[in-house]
Amino acid sequence: ELLDVILFLLLSTGVYRIVIGLNNGEIKTSSVFDPFNVEVHLAEDLLVPDYVFNHFGMIALDEKEALIKRYYEMLEHDHAFEYLSEEWQGAFHARNESMKQLTDEDELRYIIEHIPALRNLEGYYLRSAVINLFNSTISMSFNCDGTQIMSHKKFRAFIEEYV
Repeated sequence: ELLDVILFLLLSTGVYRIVIGLNNGEIKTSSVFDPFNVEVHLAEDLLVPDYVFNHFGMIALDEKEALIKRYYEMLEHDHAFEYLSEEWQGAFHARNESMKQLTDEDELRYIIEHIPALRNLEGYYLRSAVINLFNSTISMSFNCDGTQIMSHKKFRAFIEEYV
């Protein structure tokens, strides 16, 4: 049930980055509506619909994509942008121009559906997962072999190999 809420937050609210603390029951979110802030929520609170609808602004995924792109376009026109080296400005501009889609919804659903399997692996288990829509990555921290960072697209191959 919690994973359904997490998927809802990523697809239907301003959340673009979520940290799932599987050991401590904390869910940390970053939202396009307050991009420099990280909010901490208890997993049990997210199971209460009123809590979710009172704490998260609703926005469709395609609108969220467009808003993020506008943020970056605004930064390119701010005088502070001149503090960056020409190389950094060029890379920033190229990334913004090529940004098409935050993530593939099917890949995101696959990730959410398979997180529980990573809690029950023999010999090690998933402690936390960070799902980032902006760069379509997932970072997974395990109890014994450190952290795995990969694109949403490569997650399926990871599951097929290790689960």
